[in-house]
Amino acid sequence: MRIVFMGTPDFAVPSLKALASAHEVSLVLTRPDAVRGRGRKLVPSPVKAAALELGIPVLEATRITDEVFGALEQAAPDLIAVAAYGCILPDRVLRLAPLGCINVHASLLPRGRGAAPIQRAVLEGDERAGVSIMELVREMDAGPYCRQASIEIADKGYVVEITMSAEEARKIQVGAPVSVTNSWWYSNITASIAQVKSDPQSQGKNRIIVMDVSGDISEGQTLNFSIGDRSQSYDSVLPNSAIREDTDGKFVLTVEAKKTPLGTRYTARRTTVEIIASDDTQSAVNGLYGSEFVITSSTTPISDGQQVRLAGD
Repeated sequence: MRIVFMGTPDFAVPSLKALASAHEVSLVLTRPDAVRGRGRKLVPSPVKAAALELGIPVLEATRITDEVFGALEQAAPDLIAVAAYGCILPDRVLRLAPLGCINVHASLLPRGRGAAPIQRAVLEGDERAGVSIMELVREMDAGPYCRQASIEIADKGYVVEITMSAEEARKIQVGAPVSVTNSWWYSNITASIAQVKSDPQSQGKNRIIVMDVSGDISEGQTLNFSIGDRSQSYDSVLPNSAIREDTDGKFVLTVEAKKTPLGTRYTARRTTVEIIASDDTQSAVNGLYGSEFVITSSTTPISDGQQVRLAGD
């Protein structure tokens, strides 16, 4: 069977390897290399790295353009398999393969429909978590599922302590969920408030917030936390200067990086976002997946598709 595979994070790699061992994977579609770290180095997605090791052609894209759709047609798949690619597929892609599109969803459906199912399973105290193989249809996570596998949720993780003022700490409740705002989409890192205690060094002015953190965490990894009642319901917190609007709605410009013989080229790409909440300086948004660099300010106006230079280059 000829298969086109679509995926991006670590979560998707085992599915790619399993399919490649039993079928012909003619093309892998993944999100572009992301500029990450203080050195602003290009880092490939885990799926891209795995595909290159397997010798499978890779196409990088943030959305399904006519050019991308043409490449999918040329790959002539019997089936399209998706695992956390990070893009809503249009109808013409869903209809392309004779056997349709299937998705590896990180939950035991039907309970876990929607975003961040692994995190929700842990935060809501589920005894088991798992994956479901489901058919992709136009409505989000509405297709039927045909196969499931599950594991027991183990009580393992890390403890993180942060200090904040006593006034800010009054808003924090033990057991409240905490959002990890810079993790890859579908990564299984979860956090919650375990304890609020006095800071003995501050003479009553500060409190220490103790968080239980669990999931796929590496030693030395840097995590950004967002604490609050609404922290589960948005992907990222951005300065208001990053939010733009046109006749099609609100959006941000993210940086797409591409290596060329003349060096790395950076291009601004439009990404539609939904504003969940905002104040005078920041907005909580949905529509980002944790790996993008968002343009928050520029010396001149920038539009979608325009080549840009990063500060310091």
